[in-house]
Amino acid sequence: MPKPDFAALREQPVFRTIAFFIIVLCAATLLIMLGRRNDAVTLAQIYKAGVLTADEVNVAFENVGGTLIKRYVQESDQVKKGDLLMELDERDLNFSSAALKAQIEALEAQIKQQQLDIDNSLEKLKNEEVRTWRQIEQLSSQIDGAEAAMIQTRHEYQRYEALRKSSSVSQSAYDSARAAYLQAEAQHTSLIKSIQELGLGATAEQVERLKQEHTAEGMTLSSIVEKRADIENERNALSALQASRDALSAQYGQMMLNLSRLKLYAPEDGQVLEVMFEPGELIPASATAVLLQTSRCYYDLYLSEYDAVKYHPGDTVKGYVPALGQSVEGTVRFVQAAPSFADLRMTREQGQADLTSFKVRIYTKALSELIPGMTVELAHD
Repeated sequence: MPKPDFAALREQPVFRTIAFFIIVLCAATLLIMLGRRNDAVTLAQIYKAGVLTADEVNVAFENVGGTLIKRYVQESDQVKKGDLLMELDERDLNFSSAALKAQIEALEAQIKQQQLDIDNSLEKLKNEEVRTWRQIEQLSSQIDGAEAAMIQTRHEYQRYEALRKSSSVSQSAYDSARAAYLQAEAQHTSLIKSIQELGLGATAEQVERLKQEHTAEGMTLSSIVEKRADIENERNALSALQASRDALSAQYGQMMLNLSRLKLYAPEDGQVLEVMFEPGELIPASATAVLLQTSRCYYDLYLSEYDAVKYHPGDTVKGYVPALGQSVEGTVRFVQAAPSFADLRMTREQGQADLTSFKVRIYTKALSELIPGMTVELAHD
């Protein structure tokens, strides 16, 4: 088998072209491996610089929605904190709040009337209880005389009954003595029943005290207890009315708060970037209505772990703005591990080794010349 003629192959144009591209590819690969990455994170790590960024705030009507009747700003307008931005139609809430206020006033009148009725009932019940005690005491004092009269007429009747057997008294005298006894006994029994009815519910100790001291003060009376229970039920109904009044009052307070939220104010100084709605449009509750770029600006530095340990939250840092040719002070807000895209990943013979980048956010002091988008470099001591 004849050997290939490599010298002849080298002279062919196709071979020379292929060899040229292989050499170029190897050179490009070598340059890429040895050269610098030119992405933003890599450049930020090399030059220790970041792009000035302004905080943006989504301004929305808090928990209310409605028809936009007027807007007071346009895109690119500069606003101060407290400036009026938008206003919603308040007619629906005005009607609802008026109706709710009328309900509250009606409940207030009903509560006052019921409270007055309860107070009057309690006063009348107290007077009735005292009158009943006095009646019981009066009956108690009368029962002693009735008992004495009953005993006396009974003795008289018994004497006449003994005399009648011997025909010593007339029938009419006997009948008169008997009638007097029966009347005294009935009177005594009537007084006892009256005391028992009036003093129904009294304890044995209270009854005994009445007999001994002839005082009914503090005696428990069932009729009074029942009426007090009825009044307590009225108090429960009054409490229910008061609870309803309080619930409506809370609802009315929320409605008044919502009325105050129908006007949208700027939460801080800044520039209007976008206005989301036009007059006449319906704005949903809590939907973003205005996008506001605030005067609070920051820039992020991507540093290696050796540089990141030099910075701590609260530290004052001096930056340099090349476009303005002047320095600007800032305050470190946080230092944290950067997202994985900012890490440098490599392989070794015995495994992987990653170099983690750290993001340092620095808020700058407000300068009128600073414009978001400018580059801020870390000033060198």
